[in-house]
Amino acid sequence: MKKSRIFDVHTHIFPDKIAQKAVENIGRYYHIDMYENGTIDALLESSRQLGVDRCLVHSSATHVEQVTAINNYIADVVKSHSNLVGFGTLHFDLDDVDAEVERIIGLGLKGIKLHPEFQHFIIDEPAMMPVYKGIAGKLPLLIHVGDPYRDSSSPLRLARVLDKFPDLVVIAAHFGGYRMWEDS
Repeated sequence: MKKSRIFDVHTHIFPDKIAQKAVENIGRYYHIDMYENGTIDALLESSRQLGVDRCLVHSSATHVEQVTAINNYIADVVKSHSNLVGFGTLHFDLDDVDAEVERIIGLGLKGIKLHPEFQHFIIDEPAMMPVYKGIAGKLPLLIHVGDPYRDSSSPLRLARVLDKFPDLVVIAAHFGGYRMWEDS
């Protein structure tokens, strides 16, 4: 019998020096228990133990100043691990979204990850339109959708974005709406 292939397309990783704090903040925000420490080593080990063959790795820039460092970090990690695929990040305060998209492509990253709640934006607000325009037709977007505490990432807001950008390929995380199952 042939072994199944498992590809986890939603794995957050962080540099070792901030990983534990980042994971604790995520757990606290969502009121969930976190079982790993957010490092690449922990991800690789848990993937091995669970029989996960490949992972899509990403992180989100909570401040515009973090974009370059995060994209470089993800690119470096995937260069060292053939079983990983990396997505870069963008931020709505970037001066030149198009230049960073081209740099992300040049780094070998395969898409973009955005997290409205942690990056402090509303999916369909005007400030985000240059970001979507910059990636539409170039890279897929993995975006956190749904939040039980704020209305910044509802499936209905995402639908409005998709109406404006028909060439935008989107992976709507969490079944299209975390804890907003009826709307998704």
